[in-house]
Amino acid sequence: MSEGTIFKVWGDSKGWVSLPRKLRKAHTAKGGSWEEGEMFRWPEGKEAINSWIQDSVTNKYDLYWCPCVFKEPRRIKQNIYKMNILYADLDEVIPDKLAIKPSVAWESSPNRYAAIWFLDKNLPAQEAERLNKNLTYAIGADKGGWDLTQVLRVPGLRNYKYEGAPKGKLLWFNSKPIPSSKFIELPDAGIEDLVELSPEEILESDIKLLPELIRPYIAKLNPKILELLFASESDVLVEDRSARLWELEHKLIENGVPKEDVIKIVASSNWNKYKGRKDETRRIVSEVEKISQENIPSLFMKKIWTPYEDLMSQKLDNPGWMIEGIWQRTSHGMIAGEPKTYKSIIATDMAVSVASGQPFMGKFAVHHQGPVLMIQEENAPWLVQDRVGKIVNHRGLLAGEVKDKPLTVKFPEMLPIYFLNNMGFDLTKPEDREFIELAAKEKSPVLIIFDSLYLMLGGKDENSAKDLREVLEWFIRLRYAFHTSVIVLHHWNKGGKSERGGQRMLGSVTFHAWVESALYTSVLKEENHEIVLDREFRSFVKPSKIDIRFDMADPGELHYVPHISDHKDEEEGDTLFDLLSNGMSLTTEEISDTLGIPQKQVKARVSKLVEEKKVEEVSKGVYRAKRTTEPDGET
Repeated sequence: MSEGTIFKVWGDSKGWVSLPRKLRKAHTAKGGSWEEGEMFRWPEGKEAINSWIQDSVTNKYDLYWCPCVFKEPRRIKQNIYKMNILYADLDEVIPDKLAIKPSVAWESSPNRYAAIWFLDKNLPAQEAERLNKNLTYAIGADKGGWDLTQVLRVPGLRNYKYEGAPKGKLLWFNSKPIPSSKFIELPDAGIEDLVELSPEEILESDIKLLPELIRPYIAKLNPKILELLFASESDVLVEDRSARLWELEHKLIENGVPKEDVIKIVASSNWNKYKGRKDETRRIVSEVEKISQENIPSLFMKKIWTPYEDLMSQKLDNPGWMIEGIWQRTSHGMIAGEPKTYKSIIATDMAVSVASGQPFMGKFAVHHQGPVLMIQEENAPWLVQDRVGKIVNHRGLLAGEVKDKPLTVKFPEMLPIYFLNNMGFDLTKPEDREFIELAAKEKSPVLIIFDSLYLMLGGKDENSAKDLREVLEWFIRLRYAFHTSVIVLHHWNKGGKSERGGQRMLGSVTFHAWVESALYTSVLKEENHEIVLDREFRSFVKPSKIDIRFDMADPGELHYVPHISDHKDEEEGDTLFDLLSNGMSLTTEEISDTLGIPQKQVKARVSKLVEEKKVEEVSKGVYRAKRTTEPDGET
């Protein structure tokens, strides 16, 4: 009965459907954990859905379903374009007494009901959601159950929330559509109506739910709000809870997040000072309602003044370093540079250092040690293994130790690094991003590395800000949700003229504005395996560049020693003169391309060298170093 009903509701639509479930602890109303499960293809996935339902019944799960069909495998509003149904969690409202009789009605537990209305035409999702809200308020149904991603109990299955696990039953099913004009005539619920959530929904809120709750609003929330939202329990001081909870509620309302979602979000955060209290629901709803009413005249301003005394009284510590002088703690950014400048080796060295606590490259102290996730698509697994072996050997982590008095055996240290090698990871696929989120929940990494970006963008254009926005927003959400640093490896553009590394990245305007920490690599002496490492941090004074010479054996051998030294910048005019002193005659454009200096600066420097009689113009726009004549007449 259950699958037949929901299959008829989904009907001829094509896309993805969702059936999350919950396992009750000792079959009581409180507790239990949600299992979102994978989305199923519709209608191709009927067999898999039937298996999922049967497994849920066998293992005594409470099974739910979303009446909407999604265009992508993610249960979010953005993936619903049109819909021809309305629905409501009726609670104790008796469906056959409603003025507009539902098309489908079922009893989910004794004296509790749910219903669906079939419409005579498809409506844009936003319009359908508005009508769903108006309908919910007009009939007195559960006011927390009208949004597009809402799930209802599957008809005909047992409800393990209640003692004895009573079985639900389908009351009727009528496929005849109802004119949508009947619902358009309903009064507008409006912003003034009080949002109500069941005590159970508030009590079961959890910090792990936050990523999904804020997903629809991620573009509206700046990093400071995200940082406040994802504060860990250790970051939350009891004496700060009232002020920060009030601040968070204000900021969410000011940024246009609907009241009902603000309630769910703050209830799930670690700032929820009411968690576990009998009046938790009433307290949170009351606060959000009051703030909402206060902000009605200024909802479109989305700005608020912070008085001097409030700013100075806030506990706002800087995050410090993950690796001193190399990467800021829990920051996001890039390692970018020219090809063959050891970007992957630098990233691997960072992974080993952070996981082990040993200094990066044997020199730079690690202040934030912990697990590392490394997702890489550029190098073969054997090459990754070879590089890791070299680096851990350099840190003295590869060999064990045996002592005979007393007899003790020390095995090599197991490092918490987890690799995803050449698995076709695609940042544009929701299921791939969710795979990383699930791993982050399980492993609690302090660093996540993506190598390299251009291989993980699917069909997206890395020079398009529009194409990149969703990916970059996800990186930021990943950083704040899991208190981790995020490092993305990327390449410089081929024709870059800027002397600033961040401005030479492909998609430079978007990326350079996005990074908080960054490392830029360029060749110093290719034959000696030497590079220049330029460091950039949004929150710190720009440090000096460093030179790194890599002394590294062939594959299969363990020798690896990075030699670090301060970088000494040569005078740019002398560098240009040295180039021309090689006997070549070059145009200003050729000099610009070779040295990576804008042509305007090249012309100015060449003119100065001509004045100093060190350079001569051999033909229009072509220059070479001026030849000197020795006393014996030889040149």
